[in-house]
Amino acid sequence: MQTRRQFLVTLAGGAAALAVSGCGSSASSSNGLTPSQTAAIDALANAQAGTTTPGVQLGISCKGNILLMRGYGERTLAPNAPMLANTPMRIGSVTKQFTVACILLLQERGLLSVDDPLSKYVPEISYGNQITLRNMLNNVSGLTPDATVLFNPPVPFTETTPSEYLTRLNQQPLVFAPGTEYQYSNPNFWLAGLIVERVSQMSYSAFLQSQILSNAGLVSSYVVGSQPDVNAALGYNPVEGGTGFVLATPWADSYLFSTGGLVSTVADILTWNISLTSGLILNPSSLATMFQVPVLASGAKTSYAMGWLVGQNVTWHNGQLYGFHAMNAMFADGYNVVALGNEGDSTNLWSPENLAVAVHAVLNPDLQVKLLP
Repeated sequence: MQTRRQFLVTLAGGAAALAVSGCGSSASSSNGLTPSQTAAIDALANAQAGTTTPGVQLGISCKGNILLMRGYGERTLAPNAPMLANTPMRIGSVTKQFTVACILLLQERGLLSVDDPLSKYVPEISYGNQITLRNMLNNVSGLTPDATVLFNPPVPFTETTPSEYLTRLNQQPLVFAPGTEYQYSNPNFWLAGLIVERVSQMSYSAFLQSQILSNAGLVSSYVVGSQPDVNAALGYNPVEGGTGFVLATPWADSYLFSTGGLVSTVADILTWNISLTSGLILNPSSLATMFQVPVLASGAKTSYAMGWLVGQNVTWHNGQLYGFHAMNAMFADGYNVVALGNEGDSTNLWSPENLAVAVHAVLNPDLQVKLLP
């Protein structure tokens, strides 16, 4: 649901000349953006909408103040309907940071510890005593990175029960000793969602909605399948060997679950960033745990914290699934940029990661940004 490639960002030389230095500069207009910045940002988004993706949704905040929320292009094709700033979009693996927040909130309440073994909550996994929840949330557990082998064929489009999932996972050996390597693995976060359910005695969707989304003020976010998709964007892939887009085949809700099942908007994700980092959702100790990258047994650090990648002057996570590709980026100067699009082809023609960094360069070209170290 998320690719781990090194993103190579090439910025137009003209964009930097339009920018002012730093978040909230006095040179900005009353909403924090100059007309030139707004025009440059619109041009970046419009260059993608209808070309690499049917539609783009873009949001920008600065130190807790939302500066821009806009839709570009189309949320659906045939019939054509415009992408709006509040169009619900599937955000794929950006979901993972929300799942982490559920686990950390349960820890705050004394109901679990991230240093507990997996076996305490999921005894069905025979080697679960070797893995801690912290290992899982930091993607250093050694669990298989191939989630597709855990679902009913044709993968991943057929619903699979938790019992079937756990039986198949138990047949997959660890790919390395926990804590010795980093490897992105969706099963880590699928299991985390199951643990939320078993500890809270609520469905993952109900716990997330009542304990996280509502408290954070996320009015348009929900787990896929938990409510009707009213005016939501549809997901598309490029026409093979041609031009235009074709509807993507949806993935099973049980596949998405707590690893990639959240539907949201740029307004909600910006609000999430603000609520999270201001301490509205988690206490300071939990936040420190969430954003701390692990140290491997060798002494080396990874670039992956709990639901976040930590680069140079940016903390971020993307999400990619059928027909959708998303990016949530928090920059060190206080700017947040969220970019969503309804195209998710594996060729990565549509790159919200590159768009987010290009938009930030319009806002502050002096900050050196690198997504991965």
